[in-house]
Amino acid sequence: MKTLRRSFIAMCCLALVGGCATPASKSSFHPTLPQKRMVELMGNRLDLASQVAWVKYRDTLPVYDPKREAELLAGLVSKGEAKGVPAFQVEAFMKAQMAASRAVQKTLIRSWSRGGTLPAYPPFGLKRDIRPKLDAISDEMIVLLPAVGQSPAFASYAAAELSNRGYRRVATLATAPLR
Repeated sequence: MKTLRRSFIAMCCLALVGGCATPASKSSFHPTLPQKRMVELMGNRLDLASQVAWVKYRDTLPVYDPKREAELLAGLVSKGEAKGVPAFQVEAFMKAQMAASRAVQKTLIRSWSRGGTLPAYPPFGLKRDIRPKLDAISDEMIVLLPAVGQSPAFASYAAAELSNRGYRRVATLATAPLR
């Protein structure tokens, strides 16, 4: 009887301890400094999408300019290769960032076209003011790409952080190449 009781108590203790040991969750992911910086840059790039959208709306420019994007992407791939980053990695990641930015722009322009509140931006130009900022962000992103790696945990962390910054609708799109 004592043996049965001890066995029962031991099994209960194991069950209690086993119940406390849960698999790692998304919240247990601890990003590296390069990963944190990459997510910050992704958010900063999306923040600039509203300014890009405003200029395109104001000047009646198309949101999607395939020729411009192809030229930009070729330049980014070339910069990446010069730094030892594989072309496919740069291309996939930057295409995702461009697509996420376009999605933000389209949403804003649609809202403004339907009578939504227009932003109170000072006069600025796409080439003179915004593109240099986008270029600097993109250049740093390319340098960080090899350091951040690809993992579902990092992609989930990045998507959650972008969602917290107000980009829930495009977070999965922007982070897809990080999986």
